[in-house]
Amino acid sequence: GTAEINRVTRFTVNADDTLDMASAETVIEVPAYRGEHEPGHTGGYLHFGPGGNLYIGVGDDTNPFDSAYAPIDERAGREKFDAQRSSANTNDLRGKILRIHPEAAGGYTIPAGNL
Repeated sequence: GTAEINRVTRFTVNADDTLDMASAETVIEVPAYRGEHEPGHTGGYLHFGPGGNLYIGVGDDTNPFDSAYAPIDERAGREKFDAQRSSANTNDLRGKILRIHPEAAGGYTIPAGNL
């Protein structure tokens, strides 16, 4: 199937306050899982901070259980219910607050002090 992603994209705003859709520049893409009956915590908060850095709140991409227990499930076939694969994994962008510096031509750099 097609990979699902969350994407932050930069657009130019025209003089009439509409978006120039042809100006789209992808800044960052983060893997996502959207099960038909299993919505995941996907986040989506954006904030510009000092130095033009962009802070992005990214959810852990797990099923938000009604049980009020942490989404940890190590049983076979239950990977999408286990936040250890995303938020507890420093090699995964999910379940984090990302701090990046968007570049004019698209993409980003990583500010000093990030993991």
